[in-house]
Amino acid sequence: MRLVLAAFLLLIGALILGCLTTPLRAQAPQPTAEDNLTGDEFAAILKEAWVFLKDETDSLLKRIEKKEEFETSGEFERRVIDTRQRYIASTQRFQREKKFHERVFGVLLKAKLQNYDADQQVYFVRCDTSIQAPYNIPSLKTTIPRNPYVGLIDTIRGGYRVSVIYLKFSPAFRWQVGRDAARIAKLEEEDLFFKVRFRIDAAQETFKKEAYLTIIPAHIMLFNRKTNTIHWEQKLM
Repeated sequence: MRLVLAAFLLLIGALILGCLTTPLRAQAPQPTAEDNLTGDEFAAILKEAWVFLKDETDSLLKRIEKKEEFETSGEFERRVIDTRQRYIASTQRFQREKKFHERVFGVLLKAKLQNYDADQQVYFVRCDTSIQAPYNIPSLKTTIPRNPYVGLIDTIRGGYRVSVIYLKFSPAFRWQVGRDAARIAKLEEEDLFFKVRFRIDAAQETFKKEAYLTIIPAHIMLFNRKTNTIHWEQKLM
């Protein structure tokens, strides 16, 4: 009886130890709150940063516009330097508070399969979706660093001048893909998107005549939103 009980206890112990030491099955990474954003959602984040920079920059320019009546030239120059330094510190504090130095925004742009060249095994993919971006004013510029796929352009919408972020395919992206995979992609076209992962830099290292809101496209991919299957990707920065 004791031998049976001992064997039973050893078996239970082995099962418990196995549960503790067996690794859990890897789970597919879940999208974060800042992944798979719409263009409008990302535009709202950009607008918040732009409004902050505009208000801070306008206030700075007003404070250093001219020398006061009872202020010496030396005092004025010192005040300008101090005001600029406080302005730069304010933008860098905003950058830290918003955690723009570590946040990445994955934005979806709808992909449209145009036609497949079976001889070259190339699918021509269009993207007619763009993201509204803050427009330029004399004191504040919105910029995107030079790269092969993502650009910034001024255009007219509804009679108003706007800036938009767009994909620089001319006229379509050439996706090198086998015929079987291309057929599957055609069936899943509703869930096919380009995703661009952006970073935002609103901090100013210096200031002369204008401030800069920099939108940095770090990574681009063509993927299925439903299955999270990545068909093509490239690091940009």
